[in-house]
Amino acid sequence: MITIDVVIRTVEGLERHDLERWIDNRWVRPDPTSDGFIFRAIDLERVRLIHELSRELQVNDDALPVVLCLLDQVYALRRQLHDVASAIRHAAPPEVGIALITYLERAGAGTER
Repeated sequence: MITIDVVIRTVEGLERHDLERWIDNRWVRPDPTSDGFIFRAIDLERVRLIHELSRELQVNDDALPVVLCLLDQVYALRRQLHDVASAIRHAAPPEVGIALITYLERAGAGTER
């Protein structure tokens, strides 16, 4: 069980008031309990990401929601691409997969658009 105290001890340099602000802003969404919050592994990774963006990359609180939204979109697209690739691998005849790979290789090289 990952509590707020565990998160603060785990993420070096993280301040409680910053984490509480991120929760208030709904940038991190741990599960509320009668004793506080319970964080899942994905919540902990989100905290690490926000901490890195704000401390190391100096993304301010005004820009942070935009950056997080864009990153969420990128991650969602990656999941969708993985699902499409998996469907092609498992459901399409081998020649369809080969044709698609050939097309993507050419498109990546700038020969087809």
